Amino acid sequence: MNADEFNLVKKYRSLGLLVDTNLLMLLWVGRWNSAFISRHKRTNQFDANDYGLLEMLVELFTKVVVTPCILAEASNLVRQSGGKNSGAGSLSEKLVEQFRLLDERHIESIVVADSAAFIPLGLTDAGIALVAREKYLVVTSDLDLYCHLQTEAIDAINFHHLRH
Repeated sequence: MNADEFNLVKKYRSLGLLVDTNLLMLLWVGRWNSAFISRHKRTNQFDANDYGLLEMLVELFTKVVVTPCILAEASNLVRQSGGKNSGAGSLSEKLVEQFRLLDERHIESIVVADSAAFIPLGLTDAGIALVAREKYLVVTSDLDLYCHLQTEAIDAINFHHLRH
């Protein structure tokens, strides 16, 4: 973590970390079974080391913040490969536990759709931009979202920068 990222963590540690869809899936799959990260079609661009790094980052904050759109996307996508019907210890069953650990922030879809971010980013990522503004630090692996947040002066960390 460089000095700028460290200062962002320090600034937002008591306010919260807003985690994007891809990283939320990594967190969930890693907590379920870190050996499955590279085999899950939605997390296979990551590995167990990435999960460990993300988990360490999350632990620095008092809360992890999400929006309903992030939860909907992440839960649907993560269940597509290995989560639905894999017995008593299934990922789907573990999601209920994970939902309890999150601080969900709602913003009406029409408000998001009326924002300038909606056309280039879509509903989920534009919602992240609106919810995060001056309230939460965003961590994302999505370059388009990260670049948009930077142009809007919304504090964010590109997870790929942490990996190197």
